[in-house]
Amino acid sequence: MINIAICDDDKTIIDTIYNEIHTIDLDGVKLNVSTFLDGNDLLKAYKTSGQFNIVFMDIEIGGSNGIEIIEEIRRFDSEVIVIFVTSYPYYVVKALRVGAFQYLTKPIVLSDLKKDFIRAVNVYNSKYSDYRFQSNGNIIVKRIIDIYAIEVKNKKMYVYLGDKIYEEDVRSSLKEKEDKFITHHFVKCHKSYMVNMWKISEIKKDDIILKNGYSIPLSRNFRNFVLEKFNVFISRQKI
Repeated sequence: MINIAICDDDKTIIDTIYNEIHTIDLDGVKLNVSTFLDGNDLLKAYKTSGQFNIVFMDIEIGGSNGIEIIEEIRRFDSEVIVIFVTSYPYYVVKALRVGAFQYLTKPIVLSDLKKDFIRAVNVYNSKYSDYRFQSNGNIIVKRIIDIYAIEVKNKKMYVYLGDKIYEEDVRSSLKEKEDKFITHHFVKCHKSYMVNMWKISEIKKDDIILKNGYSIPLSRNFRNFVLEKFNVFISRQKI
């Protein structure tokens, strides 16, 4: 279930977004959509009812400013995915400063709305999907977005977290894990390693430096492949 808020003082815009996102095939993912005609009502709902995962936000909305509303929301929810929808393209820089995921201009182009919503859902799934495994007889559940890298050596799999490396009890090959992790923005950089592209800090000649300081081997045979995949990944995160 993905919790979505649509906030705009034009009900026609709300209905357009609401109807369009419900036509998209999300492989069984259900949407729980709340609509708001006023930014302050969205803010009140946030404080009383909990968080939203994706927010469509008008900028000039009645007597409120959508960017200021999102700025306030960011104080207690730094991860919400925000798509601004506005008639005023000159707000784009301010929108970026509050972590806008995308910036759609009115009138809405439905193909752009569909493309950007699917992209937002994919990012959400990457951040909030769990990986469950056993280590030393214990069942461990971690968000995939929090995993920095995985390694398989001599059929033993190691899961690299920010401050700890877990050894899985179940023996496996990297090939057996590839399909699952590739869909969450991992890339194979060595015959024994995959890294989370969200966690890459620097790609060097022979290794990849992750944001927590881990140094992961980068095979010469995989270097161009990694650079290509990472460039595509970065370009898709930009407005």
